[in-house]
Formats: sequence, structure tokens, C-alpha cells
Amino acid sequence: MTLAALAATAIVLAGCTPSQTPTPTPTTAPAPDTTAGFSAGAKVGPNAIYAADQKPGTQLTVGMVSLEAAGYVVIHADNEGKPGPILGQSALLSSGVSNNVTVTLPQTVANGVQLHAMPHRDDGDGIFDAAKDAPIKDTLGNVISMMFAIDAQAAEAPPVQF
Repeated sequence: MTLAALAATAIVLAGCTPSQTPTPTPTTAPAPDTTAGFSAGAKVGPNAIYAADQKPGTQLTVGMVSLEAAGYVVIHADNEGKPGPILGQSALLSSGVSNNVTVTLPQTVANGVQLHAMPHRDDGDGIFDAAKDAPIKDTLGNVISMMFAIDAQAAEAPPVQF
């Protein structure tokens, strides 16, 4: 049998002619990066902070704060999505990572309120003074802060360890 006859027989036996349309290969598009510009609480430098949503009350817990130098965790009211007036602050914290820092506020924070946790640098006297103990900024000059909510349905967050 000749080569041409073998080829013709193979096509007839297959019941079709060779396809000119390539078989599609399934692909999955990568998910869009919706966190660009946000650290979502991840420690990205010597100064960082993380606070989860919490139940109403006078005691708030900031899960983690990392300070390059001694400072405080300061809780700010929300002012249209930006940190507003100071509501309370932690005791003086030494440099390094502090986990589960408690801040006691003078009055109960109500359900539905948005707050900001922000590290402030101590000016060296060991006493918090908002006029002297400035908010800590990142390497781009932005104030480091994390917004969180007061929510009666918030889950009890487990202790944080970084």
C-alpha cells in the first residue's frame, strides 16, 4: 500500500478530516489586586498597627503595634473617613512589637461607630501629650493608622501574635 493510500484510509477510519480550529485551552484570569496601597494589617515596616472590629464598650484592644521608638497607641474618632479627635491612648509602650494593647476610653463607644487606631511617638518625657507626641508616619510621609468598627456582632478576636 502506498503512503497516499495509508493517509486516505486513516482519515476515513477517523470519520473526519483534520480540524483547522484549535481546541480551546481553559484559562483562569488572575484575580484583580483590590488591596493596592493597603497593608491590611500586615507588618510592612518598623512601625505598623492592626486593630480588628470590636464590640461596644470602654476597653478596646489593638491586636498589634510595632514601634521603632517608644510611643503610644492612640484611638481617634472618625471624621469623614479620616482620624478625628483623640478619644484615648495606651500607656507608654517600648520600642518593638506589642500585642493585644488595651486602651481604656472615658466613655462607652456605641455600636456602629468607626474609629482609628494610630501609633504616636513619645517625645521622650514618658507622658502622652497630643501637642508633642506626634503621629508616626511611614516612609512616604503618610500617617500610619487603621480604621476599625464598633459592632455588636463583632467576633471575639483571638490574641494576636506577630
